[in-house]
Amino acid sequence: MHPQLRDAILAVAGLLGLAVLAVRTGGVGLLLAPSAIVSGVVGAVVVEVLFLRYPSMLLVRWEQPGVAILVFVVVLVGGFLAAIVAPWLLAVPVWGLVVYLVLLGCVLAGAGNPVAVLARTNR
Repeated sequence: MHPQLRDAILAVAGLLGLAVLAVRTGGVGLLLAPSAIVSGVVGAVVVEVLFLRYPSMLLVRWEQPGVAILVFVVVLVGGFLAAIVAPWLLAVPVWGLVVYLVLLGCVLAGAGNPVAVLARTNR
């Protein structure tokens, strides 16, 4: 399976699972909290910048067998724990996954990664 397809499937599955859990736990308002939206968007952009700036370190590890699935499981387990301890945290990875899917859509549509400009270095 192509890595981008795998990542997209995992991101959509994680997004749906966490969004349903968030709505059942705290309602739609939980997902619309401005602090959760900002945290999720900023978190996703930071992760993307790190992957773009340090691909030899991060992307190589991400592509190792089982790593993507392991991270998927960790995110879902973290979501279930958040539902018990701090339900508002559920919305953060939801918005992070939304941002990731938008970025992936840009790349697949041929528009490039809009976050790449933040990852440039002046070396």
